Amino acid sequence: MEPVLISIRDVQAILGGISRTTLYRRINDQTLPGPVKIGHRSFWEREAILKAVSKILGKAEAEKVND
Repeated sequence: MEPVLISIRDVQAILGGISRTTLYRRINDQTLPGPVKIGHRSFWEREAILKAVSKILGKAEAEKVND
């Protein structure tokens, strides 16, 4: 099965409406995966974004338990 590619606006919406700047900060600090370039446009693999969100939420939940 081929990956589902989503736009930057879709990624921002999945992440609660974060700004473009914040999105690229998270890519630079490797919290989120980088885009796939097609021509001059950027797309993200939907599953990769959802996995990153799950990982972030898992860390947050673990920190809550340890407090």
